[in-house]
Amino acid sequence: MKGTDPEAIIAAADVLTAAVDKANADADAAKKAAEEKAAAEAAAARAAREQAAEDAVEAAKNTNNNIYYLIGKTNIRREQQYKINKLVKQLKANPDAKVVVCGFADKNTGTAEGNMALSEDRANGVTEALIAAGIAPERITTYWFGDEKQVSKVAERNRVAVMISK
Repeated sequence: MKGTDPEAIIAAADVLTAAVDKANADADAAKKAAEEKAAAEAAAARAAREQAAEDAVEAAKNTNNNIYYLIGKTNIRREQQYKINKLVKQLKANPDAKVVVCGFADKNTGTAEGNMALSEDRANGVTEALIAAGIAPERITTYWFGDEKQVSKVAERNRVAVMISK
């Protein structure tokens, strides 16, 4: 190649290599930061879920916070609806208040997988009822625990969705 300066080509290649190395290092650092952030968020979510379970066990002592279900059922019975109505009234009177809904199933019946699905449907049913009554979804946090957590020593009392207002 006539008129080509080999030293200039080598210098340009060195600059390009350095730029690529820096870009790769930056990409690796960004990936590591994203992984660390995801791990921290997952740990925070696990901690929040565990705290919700502990709070629900305590809150379940006040039966006005509990929507009880028949065995294997997920529909909110008419005689339980007043509890949701009462909570809706409280939440509307306190627009900064939030609610955590936790669904459970009793360990004495069904399978772990079936009970997880029951508790999820129970919790989501209460959440949907609150939303239908005009409570903004961002004010509601929903968890379900299947039969891995029990709020009572009485099996029937574990067929429940517990509402915790904060």
